[in-house]
Amino acid sequence: MAQQSVSFEETPREVTFKDYADIVIKRKSVVISFFVMVSFMAALHNITRPNIYSATSQILIQDPSKAFKTAPELQQFSLSTGGLRSQIELMKSASVASAVIEKYDLMSKYPGILGTGLKGAAKAARGMVSINQIGESRVFDVVATSTNPNLCAELANGLVDEYIEKNIVTSFLSSPDMLKKMFPDGDGKTRADAIYGKLRGMSKDEVLQSLPYVVKNPKMAELKEKKSDISKDLALYSAKYTDKHPKVIKAKREIQAVKEEMQALSGNIVSEMKDSMSGRFDISNVKVIEYADVPASPIGPKRLKDFLLISIMAFFGACGVAIFIDYLDNTVKTQEDVEKYVRLPYLGYIPLVKDAPVKGKPVSISDYVVVNPKDRRSNLLESLRNVRTSITFSAPPDALKSILIASALPKEGKSTIALNLAIVVAGDGSRTLLVDGDMRRPSLHKMVGSHTAKGLSNYLTSKMAIEEAVVETRFENLYFMPCGPIPPNPSELFGSYRMKELLDEAGKKYDKIIFDGAPIFGISDSVVLAKALDGVIQITRFGKVTWDMANKCKQRLQNLGVKMIGVIINGVDTRKESYYYKYYDYRYHKYYE
Repeated sequence: MAQQSVSFEETPREVTFKDYADIVIKRKSVVISFFVMVSFMAALHNITRPNIYSATSQILIQDPSKAFKTAPELQQFSLSTGGLRSQIELMKSASVASAVIEKYDLMSKYPGILGTGLKGAAKAARGMVSINQIGESRVFDVVATSTNPNLCAELANGLVDEYIEKNIVTSFLSSPDMLKKMFPDGDGKTRADAIYGKLRGMSKDEVLQSLPYVVKNPKMAELKEKKSDISKDLALYSAKYTDKHPKVIKAKREIQAVKEEMQALSGNIVSEMKDSMSGRFDISNVKVIEYADVPASPIGPKRLKDFLLISIMAFFGACGVAIFIDYLDNTVKTQEDVEKYVRLPYLGYIPLVKDAPVKGKPVSISDYVVVNPKDRRSNLLESLRNVRTSITFSAPPDALKSILIASALPKEGKSTIALNLAIVVAGDGSRTLLVDGDMRRPSLHKMVGSHTAKGLSNYLTSKMAIEEAVVETRFENLYFMPCGPIPPNPSELFGSYRMKELLDEAGKKYDKIIFDGAPIFGISDSVVLAKALDGVIQITRFGKVTWDMANKCKQRLQNLGVKMIGVIINGVDTRKESYYYKYYDYRYHKYYE
């Protein structure tokens, strides 16, 4: 009858938040390490960060058209802003910042912050300043932020003063002649109050007549044109006549009369401007509401708040790292891994057993791994029964009389599973023969407690009867054939005619024959042995063997025509791996509580 394998598949389900939480718990060592490392670095960074100070000056930028309270015709001197935004950009300009740095000698006071180059210092200063409009009003906060409180105040106030000075100069002193006469020494660092004083003291005709308004006054323009015409006539007369000629004398009198009239007109302008400057006329549309004081306490950093925020981010980052590591993990862990990547039926899992040995008592293998078939509360026993059921339904009756328990690598638990599975099968009343077929490093005799020197190798190399190589065990219906003396050529023995005789004779005396074999990779013993048996169960240690390695182990056997029954995942810590085994971990013993 043809043998058919049965695969037990689980309906796919959506991944939930609880699944991710289980991954985080499972990889808590990664989460804790990452969190502690990042939190420590954040704490160290917070401790070493310097204090940050802030100083604020407040100004009002009026509508230029409303800045002049008297003499509407003088509104031509108002600042042409092009909008409030241009005012802000002017205040933050490199030229204003450079002027403030030079005026207050800030580079020599704060070289560690501003540096030594004017261009670099201006750039640094601009980075420290922000100008914020208060709502939709024309009030602005000029905020300077730095690690030095004195620099904050000087920078905020200096920017305000320098901006007002440029505003005044742009508004009133647009004439180059006016600037030259008022500041003959070329002092570009004159403060705003000095400009106010200069304007209040002006009285010279040449200064007044250089003002843009005076130049543009229609009457003054008419007088200047008249004076120019008379001067031309006087030049012609002087070339023809002497100074006492009536035409020359008349021309000189007319020029003098025009000058007196221009002086009188200038006098009226002086009176009007002085009257305006006494309170009825504002020379700038920018007003200082409040100058900045040196801050007494820092505004930052908020060390506790920052640390808590970074710690929260570190925790979620650690969770992300744990989930990412889990995603990159390509080792066999679940039924889905077995069926999707190894492409073999999943027979079940064996839980990790960690019973503590009795203090002072010598430790033996049986203290940890041998199942008690009478303990109904044993998770190990229930898992083995589930595996036995999967094997039973994987093929027709008597189709799997002899089975090899094999693994890709050493220390995957194949010997332990071979013994425990044999105990469970024998516990159902089936006469079971357990054979230690690992002729490289046999270990089953220690677990069973057999000390006989005769076994499989003796039978295969002699005419010994099978009864002479088999011993009874302490478990009901379970018989054991030790490895015997380790031979030099295990592969040749497994391929011999005596091996066929062993299977035929054992098949008549026992219901099930379970072999423990050597690892598949590295040696060919188990490969040759597997060809002589009805099927192979592949043992995979949880999280130890990759998908590719497990698949190559399967391929090596299948290429030789070996029947693969399925895969058992061994060593599952269900308390830690609840993400993978929440639906498989039956917790059998709780049913009886």
